[in-house]
Amino acid sequence: MVHYIIILACFLAISVILNAILYYKLKKTFDFDTKVYKDVISLLRETCERAYVLYYQSVIAPMNAIQEPLNDKEYEKLRKDFYKSTLKHLGPNLTSYAILYLGDEDTLIRYIATFFEEKLIVDRTVNVFNSSVLKDPISKAMYYDTLARLNQKEK
Repeated sequence: MVHYIIILACFLAISVILNAILYYKLKKTFDFDTKVYKDVISLLRETCERAYVLYYQSVIAPMNAIQEPLNDKEYEKLRKDFYKSTLKHLGPNLTSYAILYLGDEDTLIRYIATFFEEKLIVDRTVNVFNSSVLKDPISKAMYYDTLARLNQKEK
């Protein structure tokens, strides 16, 4: 009977030690993957920023100068071209890492498309603001007065 108790105690001790080792390895792997995930996402974001700046200068800025509203076909074409441009800037290795950590290529497409839409909305809003509000001298004076007050509060 004592032999069974000793064997059971040894079995429990070994299982506790093995569980602790497995937990430590899994935690270390998860922490590493989380760090790599954050690095991949930050690289993707920086690449999208860089690609958007270049794409804005070459394609969107001339369209803004004309100030025609985009129809759905033009918008889809812009979005697809931006996606292709971003993938060229990423390169094949970073693209495969981004697909690996985001899950699939559709998620990568949605991420880049969402980034493009957010930046385009902000740029359109700034252009509308600059073209409408800053043309009126009273509105322009009020705008710069408000900016001056905000700058004084920050100091």
